[in-house]
This record gives sequence, C-alpha cells and structure tokens, in this order.
Amino acid sequence: MGSTRQGCECPIEARILKFPVRRRGVVLSSKGLERFYYARQRANQQSRRRPTLADCAERAELGLRTLTRCLRAERVDRRSVERLLFSVGLKLQPEDLAD
Repeated sequence: MGSTRQGCECPIEARILKFPVRRRGVVLSSKGLERFYYARQRANQQSRRRPTLADCAERAELGLRTLTRCLRAERVDRRSVERLLFSVGLKLQPEDLAD
C-alpha cells in the first residue's frame, strides 16, 4: 500500500490545514494616516469625551493590536484598513495604501 499520513502530530501543519491563509500585504500610507487623523479629530470635536484606542478599535470592529499595526504603518490585510477608515466615515482611496 502507498504511504499515507494518518494522525499528523505536527502542530504547525495541523494549524495550516485548519485555518485559511490571511494575506497581510498593505500598509496605510502617510496620506491615509493624515486623512484618518483629520476625520477622527472632526469626530472627536462632536463628542464630549476623547475616545481611547480601545474605543476606536471597537468602533472599527478590529482588535487593538491590529489597530495599532495600522497606525504604525505595519503590514495588515486590506479589509482592516478599510474598516479603520470606514469607522471615521471615510472610503479607502488608492493613495491611502503604500503597498
């Protein structure tokens, strides 16, 4: 009989088979960050208290770590950048992405 792999004990291989691959490949450009901060500042003027990063992450439906990665211009998936901008009333423009 042919060699078949049964009962794979490799945790990395099991994790790869279980979860879909997420492509993290875009970076929020300086222009995109500028647009985000300006829109966030406008929104903050309308509220009585200054929202925290956790508030922003919740509103964008992102994890706090993902939000921080976006603001540090680190690679994240495109959907995360779209959610971040949408949370302050912006649509993703081509010039908002560096890569």
